[in-house]
Amino acid sequence: MTLDNTGNENIELIISDSFDIKTITTREDSFKTDLLSQFLIGRMNDPIFGESEASTYTQLQLRLLNNVIDKGKGVDSVFLILPFTSNITKYGDINSSNVIEVRELSEALDLGRSYFSTDTVGSFPTPIGTYSGPFNYNDSLLFKDGDVLKKIKPGLKISLSIDFANKLLDASPTDLNTQTNFANYLKGIKLSPNNQNSPGTGAIAAFDLFNENSKIIVYYDGDKQIDFLINNRGKTFSNYKILSRNPEVMQQFNSKFNSDTAYVQALGGSKLFIEFPQILDLIQNQRIFIHKAEIFIPVIQQASSSNYPIPTRLQLWQKEGETGLNYPILDQINLIENHGVYDGAKGGYTFGVTRHFQNILSSYLASGTNLNTGLFVTTTTDFPITPSRVILDTRKDKTNGIKFSVIYSKL
Repeated sequence: MTLDNTGNENIELIISDSFDIKTITTREDSFKTDLLSQFLIGRMNDPIFGESEASTYTQLQLRLLNNVIDKGKGVDSVFLILPFTSNITKYGDINSSNVIEVRELSEALDLGRSYFSTDTVGSFPTPIGTYSGPFNYNDSLLFKDGDVLKKIKPGLKISLSIDFANKLLDASPTDLNTQTNFANYLKGIKLSPNNQNSPGTGAIAAFDLFNENSKIIVYYDGDKQIDFLINNRGKTFSNYKILSRNPEVMQQFNSKFNSDTAYVQALGGSKLFIEFPQILDLIQNQRIFIHKAEIFIPVIQQASSSNYPIPTRLQLWQKEGETGLNYPILDQINLIENHGVYDGAKGGYTFGVTRHFQNILSSYLASGTNLNTGLFVTTTTDFPITPSRVILDTRKDKTNGIKFSVIYSKL
């Protein structure tokens, strides 16, 4: 195949798609969860992947400093308002019984440190509030805001204990004169699931905790209210746990075989590792320029359902040479080429890896440095955030499974 360039010379374009590819499912690493756009809470028992759960820890913020509270007659009621992010950031059977418990933190969150998906913070054992029931994405939340009955997008409205409300209202003037002092007085809350699920039940939902309506409202003295806010000026992070796994996933974790299926799961679950052992053969006794390199990975459709839909997008990373952790590839700066968006017509995901593999070849020719450490395929940790999972077809034949193609020319 030839192509005329501006110098009227013929450039031979060579298409190669017969590379050896090796694949295996491997454990996912922990990752930062304190800078997310939304936060996951819930527990589900996936009939294929097993049980997983997500909890969230957050500080409360004062709306006004030095707002000394005189509660007079005392507390009437107190509610925690938690709007859902949207009707697509959920996973599992939202109509099954989901139990979300609210606990007061016994250990302070540190604004100066990073929190990861495996981190936990101490909390008191007795819940200060519990929600039990389905995640209702159809009905708006209603609550009194001053003299107005406010209607907002769907979410959870959880009644909290009067004792906890009294603690909020009993804060001293010193506790209320800075956000730091208040965080030392009331360290925050933990939102965690406590439902026992049979296979196919339970759900995990994403919550918009930085929404202006995410807050605790204390109603007191008959006609007064005070709000304690959840926002991005405080520290918030999520903890993820995989409670049980598919035996096939565990087998791949403990094996080195070249698998025909790969299990990619969110919440720090599992990811696909891909090796390309023959890529350096392209530059034996020659220099080349890669015009286009792509990886296509089809989905095993039978593993998805309405409760466990195919993720809208997957992410591709290189394996960092020293740590073995996920590390961005050069193509990630170009989301049009390296989109990883699910294509229903093709039944899979396409990843552009042109810059990545050109850099591998160029570095090897220039210094002998071998950057061909392999690639990871993971679910997205944010934008979008969803506790999703997918089974990928990683067979290595001409008509089925994973494909890797390179279009290049000799220099």
